[in-house]
Amino acid sequence: MHGISIKNRQYNIVYKILLCFYIFIIIKVVLCSLIYCHK
Repeated sequence: MHGISIKNRQYNIVYKILLCFYIFIIIKVVLCSLIYCHK
């Protein structure tokens, strides 16, 4: 049981990192497209 909880915790950390990275890419793409449209 303890090993499973550790695996879940590691998976949650990886999931949070991927989620933050995904959100960062979306924000970057939106900002770049807005700047490109304004030029």
